[in-house]
Amino acid sequence: MPDSNKHKIFSKEELFKLIDEKKSLPPEADDFDQEAMEGLSMLTDRKKVDRLNNSIDEVLRLEKNKAKKKRNLYVLSAAASLILIISFFFLLKDTTIKKEDKSLAENTQTTNDIPAFHEPDQPAENPAPKKGIVAKSE
Repeated sequence: MPDSNKHKIFSKEELFKLIDEKKSLPPEADDFDQEAMEGLSMLTDRKKVDRLNNSIDEVLRLEKNKAKKKRNLYVLSAAASLILIISFFFLLKDTTIKKEDKSLAENTQTTNDIPAFHEPDQPAENPAPKKGIVAKSE
């Protein structure tokens, strides 16, 4: 069942046709349509309405393009910021890994310079006598 509250929207041409035929608006017309009819009936130059309508359309088109450019600028700025953040992350990650590798190499080199404790393969020729223990020779 169609909605009975909806009304017909009259175009500018339909309103001019009604004015030329000196007819009144149908009963389904609302207050806005009646005011539009009154205003258009007072016009003497109908081409002026077209020029005004075209100039309004041009202003709206320019505003739409400005808004689109502004939105594109925001999107590009966000994308550039994201790329910078990601590149800094990987740059710092690589720098940290290189520093860790360098410090690991330095630690390995210093531990190689320190002699490791191990049992000698051969006993010493004249070991020093231990204190408190006297060796008897027979």
